[in-house]
Amino acid sequence: MSAFLNLIALISLITSIVFFVKGFKNKPKFKKAALFFCATWVLWFVSAMIDPEPTKVNGKQEDKQEAKQETETKKEEKAKQEEAKKQQEAEEKKKQEEAKKQQEVEEKEKQEEAKKQQEVEEKEKQEEAKKQQEVEEKKKQEEAKKQQEVEEKQKEKEKEKEEETQKEQEAEQAKDSGLNEVQAQEKAEQLKLAQGQGARNKDVKLSQLGVQTIKDGIQYTTPVQDIHIEAKDSLTRIVAIMPVGTTKEQAKEVGDSLARQVASFGTMGLYVDLHSPSKDYLGEYWENFSGDIGIFDSNEKQLARGYIDKLNPTKIKW
Repeated sequence: MSAFLNLIALISLITSIVFFVKGFKNKPKFKKAALFFCATWVLWFVSAMIDPEPTKVNGKQEDKQEAKQETETKKEEKAKQEEAKKQQEAEEKKKQEEAKKQQEVEEKEKQEEAKKQQEVEEKEKQEEAKKQQEVEEKKKQEEAKKQQEVEEKQKEKEKEKEEETQKEQEAEQAKDSGLNEVQAQEKAEQLKLAQGQGARNKDVKLSQLGVQTIKDGIQYTTPVQDIHIEAKDSLTRIVAIMPVGTTKEQAKEVGDSLARQVASFGTMGLYVDLHSPSKDYLGEYWENFSGDIGIFDSNEKQLARGYIDKLNPTKIKW
């Protein structure tokens, strides 16, 4: 379009020049020349407005299509670069997300594996501790069993020693009372025979009511801290615990008082008629049982140990 306008403007310019040359002699032609000259400048102005770039008069103008194509090519290249950049960024972002997910999965697997490993170790520790505890308990039970067997054997030995001591004591007390061994044996046989024929003291035994009565009474009259009284077979054992600092004589007095209390109240509730203790007699109860009396302090120190002979229950032999 601009080329066409330029061509018309060129023709108008030539025409205006011709009319200018001739117009010096002919006034109307001069006006036409001025008109064509003005038209030429108007056409060039319009052409310049349409295409501001300078054009060649001979019609060979710069190839705008190539420039436009180059511009479009640059735009396309730029668009491709931007698209490639976006694609690259998207791929990098995708790779980062995949790597992050993969890392999270691996960390989760590691945590689960560590958790399982920890659970297995804890379970093994618990089982090991349980086995160790069972072994220790079994060992303790075996040791306790052995200790119990040793204590039982020791008790049996002590019992045998006590019986031997009692026999020796009975023999000595029989001698002290003016009886020889033959007379002591005869007296024992007579006592057994009398009991077998319905003697009045054949059902003598220790009652719980009597033991409790003795414990309650003796603690009001003496500083005894604890008492244990037990009758088994033909032997009655009395054990008393005294405060630290108790003398031997005080311990003997408590032992004598306990022996007389047992003779007085030991059969309470059983309705057995027995002779009571007196000054030189410990009571009829002790004609049915031998006595073993031990007095200790609270530190388990023995203060006094005495025996009662049922064949001669007149006093305690300390």
